[in-house]
Amino acid sequence: MEDSVLLSRYQETLSFLNLTAEDLQLMAEFKELFSQKAPEFVDKFYQHLTKFPYLRELIKKHSTVEKLSKTQAEYFISLTSEKIDADYIKNRLAVGKKHMEIALYPNWYIGAYRLYYEVVGELVARKYSPGTELYFKAVNAFYKRINFDIQLAIENYIAEQLKYLAAIQEQVADAAGFISSIATKTNILALNASIEAGRAGEHGRAFGVVAQEVRKLAQESSKVAKEITEMIKHNMEEIEKIRRQNSGMM
Repeated sequence: MEDSVLLSRYQETLSFLNLTAEDLQLMAEFKELFSQKAPEFVDKFYQHLTKFPYLRELIKKHSTVEKLSKTQAEYFISLTSEKIDADYIKNRLAVGKKHMEIALYPNWYIGAYRLYYEVVGELVARKYSPGTELYFKAVNAFYKRINFDIQLAIENYIAEQLKYLAAIQEQVADAAGFISSIATKTNILALNASIEAGRAGEHGRAFGVVAQEVRKLAQESSKVAKEITEMIKHNMEEIEKIRRQNSGMM
């Protein structure tokens, strides 16, 4: 997707969140504070995550705390970026795709943002007195940005899930087509066998009965294959509908 198209696609979301250029400028004022806080925050972040066996094993399987800490620190500081451009959006979308690939479920991902909400309030309080208009304005700006980031990641997580489901459906469709093909061939063979049994007269009667049963089985298999194909078609239409809804195309 071209950068201009990507930006245009998410402009409505930014407008809905009321995430403005003024908000971005306000958050940019905290870059130094966030940069200083990043090592301490990231350490606390992974200390919390690794308390949970599922997350601990997930990290061990796919990466290391050291590597992830570097990425997390970069993301933490990026919350003070003065702009939201195509690269910014692509980065957040990539997060959702990666989470789908490694099976990091949304409940863990969204839940981890609690730590972000806590630290935002703490850092904003260092610059503006809690309870003041500027304090609430800055905190709200960060919350809107975090909300946007979560939306992007979850949207692409769902999109990748739908791709996976569609791929499975296609595999089942191929299998149904193969069954239908076998059923057709078996039906023809059974029909030919019945004709030959009829020509053989009394001697071919038993064989004729078997041929009829084989033909019946082939017809039933063909019917089932067609039903599976229709179900797959319906499922694919539903998957596409969900995909379009998820991407805001409806």
